[in-house]
Amino acid sequence: MSTIEKTVWTCDNCRHTNAVERKRCTDCGTTRH
Repeated sequence: MSTIEKTVWTCDNCRHTNAVERKRCTDCGTTRH
C-alpha cells in the first residue's frame, strides 16, 4: 500500500501549473503500472 501512496503523492504534485512540475506528472503516469 505504501507504493500506491507514494505514486498518488507524486501525481498530486503534478497538479502544479509549473511546466517543470507538469513534466514530473508524465513520469507519474508512466510509473503508474
